[in-house]
Amino acid sequence: MGRDPSAISGFTVIVAAAVAAAIAYWILSADQAPTVPFAIAQYVLLASVTVGGLNGFARCRTRR
Repeated sequence: MGRDPSAISGFTVIVAAAVAAAIAYWILSADQAPTVPFAIAQYVLLASVTVGGLNGFARCRTRR
């Protein structure tokens, strides 16, 4: 059964955007990170989710 690869990429983009928004809210709503490594880990997590979303968006755009 043929699946549309762009639909899967679209779903990836939507999920990554929602997760990135949740992580950004978590970072911005916190008073202060308990330690510097914890703060760095938060931003690395946000960056990785953002890159994943952009990758999915690029795949979705190139298949059109």
